[in-house]
Amino acid sequence: MIPLAITLAVLGACCNAVSARLQHGGLTECADDRGLRLSALLRMVRQPLWLGGITVAAGGAALHATALGLAPLSVVQPIGILAFALTTVMSVRIENIRLDRVAIGAVVASTVGTIAFVLVAATAAKATTVAPDVELRATVLVVGVVGGLAAIAALNTGATRCLAFASASGVSFGYVSLLMRATLQQLAEGGVFPLPEVTGIASASWSAAGSSSTPTPAGRPRSSSAA
Repeated sequence: MIPLAITLAVLGACCNAVSARLQHGGLTECADDRGLRLSALLRMVRQPLWLGGITVAAGGAALHATALGLAPLSVVQPIGILAFALTTVMSVRIENIRLDRVAIGAVVASTVGTIAFVLVAATAAKATTVAPDVELRATVLVVGVVGGLAAIAALNTGATRCLAFASASGVSFGYVSLLMRATLQQLAEGGVFPLPEVTGIASASWSAAGSSSTPTPAGRPRSSSAA
């Protein structure tokens, strides 16, 4: 089942990349010099690009969740990094961006590293149960890290602000995958409906979405998945 899980995770990463581009386009259309104020947010929820991005993101989440039910977390989760390379390629084509050697090297290194890690993990990783105490420790850690990164973003501007929000988004995304794995395990065992996990998934997903597309000080939204 691991090959199928890897395939589904790759398709999910493609969906995430497309979703990031669509949401970024929707934010760009709605934001003004004052940033994303209430009026802009109201326009955004009716913006076709934004709605399309949300729809594609939901499809990617479904593919990712299915993959998590078929293979260990250590195999599935790293594949999401491919969305970075895919989004970068799309940004280069759409926005006519020229990447320097450092940026190209980062894209190549992340892609090759992800493929190598997944190949090794697929042959050695074993499925494990997400114990309640592990889930609790992860929750405390994630809340602290995301809160700290949000504080850094609030106190800074420019690249530092963008990097802090992007990092918070990545941490939240990883936490969602952990909770998805725990939820699928509980449902497979026929236990009670995992309301705490589902609530955590919704909260962390909102945090990841809010952090991944934020307005810059000049009011132009920036997608953290794009280079």
